[in-house]
Amino acid sequence: MAAPYNATILRVVAADRPPFIYSNSSSPYGWSGLLVDLLPVVLALAGLNATLKFHKSPSNTGGVLQNGTWTGVAGEMIYGRADIAAFPFSQSWERLPFMDFTFPFDGRGLAILIKRPIASDAASVFTKPFAPSLWVLAGCTVIGFALVLNILSWMSPLGNYKVVRIRNMRTQAEEQRYVLQDTSKSYLVDVLMTLNQNAPMPRSRSWSIRISSAGFYFFMIILISAYTANFTSVLTANQLIPTVTSLQDILRSNESFAVNSGGGYYTYMTQSTDAQILTLQPQLKTANATIGGVEAVRSGRVIAYITELPSLIYFAGLKPCDLEVVGTPFGPAVLVMGLQKNSSYTKPINTAMERLKANGYLDTLNNKWIYNSSQCASILGQEDEAGALSLDDFSGLYLVLLHIILISSLWVAFEKSALVVLSRHPRLAENLAALRAAFRRRKKRFDLVRAFSQSHETANSANWWRAVYRAIARKYVSGAVAVKFCRAGPLPEFRVRPKSPSAANRPDMRSFLLEFNLGSNAPNATDRS
Repeated sequence: MAAPYNATILRVVAADRPPFIYSNSSSPYGWSGLLVDLLPVVLALAGLNATLKFHKSPSNTGGVLQNGTWTGVAGEMIYGRADIAAFPFSQSWERLPFMDFTFPFDGRGLAILIKRPIASDAASVFTKPFAPSLWVLAGCTVIGFALVLNILSWMSPLGNYKVVRIRNMRTQAEEQRYVLQDTSKSYLVDVLMTLNQNAPMPRSRSWSIRISSAGFYFFMIILISAYTANFTSVLTANQLIPTVTSLQDILRSNESFAVNSGGGYYTYMTQSTDAQILTLQPQLKTANATIGGVEAVRSGRVIAYITELPSLIYFAGLKPCDLEVVGTPFGPAVLVMGLQKNSSYTKPINTAMERLKANGYLDTLNNKWIYNSSQCASILGQEDEAGALSLDDFSGLYLVLLHIILISSLWVAFEKSALVVLSRHPRLAENLAALRAAFRRRKKRFDLVRAFSQSHETANSANWWRAVYRAIARKYVSGAVAVKFCRAGPLPEFRVRPKSPSAANRPDMRSFLLEFNLGSNAPNATDRS
């Protein structure tokens, strides 16, 4: 039963049909959209001071007649469970005997939605995966990070030089000298080398530069991988997407297209007497509401989706901007709201709708919800940056890179603090040096034995001893090292016993700190004759 004209509460049934109406928990009504803005204005203009109480249709559809029963929004209206339908109905002869309709709030006809073709410009197609702003930022990041490495190298006590040990091996002199050798290089070249996934790390003795370089390499791997994946999709889409601008193009393509199941558009496509529509019927598929049709086009299941023009303009304007509306509007697509049959609200609401159409308020709502809400540069067949990755897609990755640079800066402070501590506590420095020397000797023993084993496996009996002596020469070690080798029996034991440097010739604390932080390369610091 319809509510009386002076009712204080109006029951409004709705279903998701962006941009006309969609669920929104933050809205006062629990819904947002063009019709949610329109309905209170219409009621106020019609002199109706009633509270709107929205509820969702059980099937979230407009509704069709199935086995003698109406479903969806139409069913809620016809069976008296709602007073007015905030839903973009198409005026169809099937519903007309059972419902009243308002005057149209839109009547621009049907249109065709396709996946946007990608321009086949061979000279610039490689730039399509990234938006221009992202290209600019990536270039600035490379130059900026090279500057960061130079600053860290300048601030760190280990950044620009290394310890080189010089000893006269010919005379077996005990005296050893330690010098600082400058290792500054072009960090810009090192940063550019990250474009090669097998690029070496910068040869810095400071862990601050190593940490930041590792973070930047991670950043570049993600960036290059994203570019490669998106570039592949650009090339694939450029080859697979055909160009469709009309119903005739759909017919020639022999591909499927979609319309919403049930409702006036499905009736038009299946019962029309137009010859062109009749020839398209074998290619027809149905979609579950507008969102289902849009996803069918985007995924490639159908070549096109046909529905009212305003809805297609809205969805073509949403990111990732890979859809466009083509062709000239056609067919019946007069959008109205529904009321109960013979409702007392029909006449005053229709009068208010005519006034809102005349004063331009309907055009204002169309601009707000359809055209001005577009997130894309163009939606009607003009070229824009479809599918290009933007700054927003990499904001998290840049945040990670900034945190890594911060950690590297803190490590520089640690290196400077360690220098002060070791300078003030020589005994601590000596103990750390002894511990490090023990690890060096163990590593050298392992390397020497491995070198002997390789020589034994590859050399024949005639030059075996020569290969052994060459291995000894290549793997000279400090400290007593015993190497036992077997070739058809036990062999003599070789011992290399170089003299240790005197305590008077030890490096100062600054040189010690530099050598201590050299890692695995420090034990074999350059020996020069």
